[in-house]
Amino acid sequence: MKRFFVIAVALAAVLSCYADERGVEIMQRIGRRYSSLNTYSLTFSAALPDGTSSGGELSVSGNRLYLKMADNEIFVEDTVRYEVHSRQREIIIDRADAYDKESFNPLKGVDGLMSKYNVEYIEADRALRLTPKTGNSDVIHIYMSVDGESVERVTLGGGDNIVTIVVSPVKYTTRQPAAFNRAQYSGYEVIDFR
Repeated sequence: MKRFFVIAVALAAVLSCYADERGVEIMQRIGRRYSSLNTYSLTFSAALPDGTSSGGELSVSGNRLYLKMADNEIFVEDTVRYEVHSRQREIIIDRADAYDKESFNPLKGVDGLMSKYNVEYIEADRALRLTPKTGNSDVIHIYMSVDGESVERVTLGGGDNIVTIVVSPVKYTTRQPAAFNRAQYSGYEVIDFR
């Protein structure tokens, strides 16, 4: 009986290692696909924990990014990040490297995620489950297309604070992300953390 238990534990360890290796390989493959596009755009819809939902758009090119969701916008231009909060009528300016600390940073691809999360492939769901290596309890599930080449849906959070993001197919484009233009936001308070 003791020998059976040892074999079962060893088998479970091997299978979990396989799942982790498969998950990492899939994450890397998806990351290579998106980074090979260099300039791309997508639209998405997000269902928020309070029951509301919002559409959004994202475009990325090299070290530039534009993200719009509801009445908020983020512009990243090389070393500077601009956050525009229309409801509060404020603009927050910070160094772009402060953005690197966040979980989802399309400019960093999957490398940032894999340094902070353990990755496991869930074959039955065609999903990757990312659990934090340290700190917060938020879990990320990334659901993939049938061919495993693109992301279809992402859920993140924990407990009652789950956000679900449905992603449109990523499109290669030559159009550059929108650039920040201070003149468009006259009367907004500017908070500069640089």
